Amino acid sequence: MRPLIKFLQQHVPRDQWRHTPLQLFATAGLRALPADSREAILASVRRLLRRSGFQFDEDGWARAVSGREEALWAWVGVNYASGALPAMLMRSD
Repeated sequence: MRPLIKFLQQHVPRDQWRHTPLQLFATAGLRALPADSREAILASVRRLLRRSGFQFDEDGWARAVSGREEALWAWVGVNYASGALPAMLMRSD
């Protein structure tokens, strides 16, 4: 996580950090862990995100997503990366 936060700090103007929401949606790898391990990892990540300087308002902003949510975000990502999502949004039926 630290390298990702450092990347953000280098690319987002410092005066915008507190206005830039930061969320983490963990996927199947974290869901597969026992609940106590999963919660310990998320607690550690939440502490790091709170200290990052970016907007991190509540614990739910760092969580393990369901398999359905993971599939939805994968669909959005693939369609955005392929250029299909903007075309879908601009299309009028």
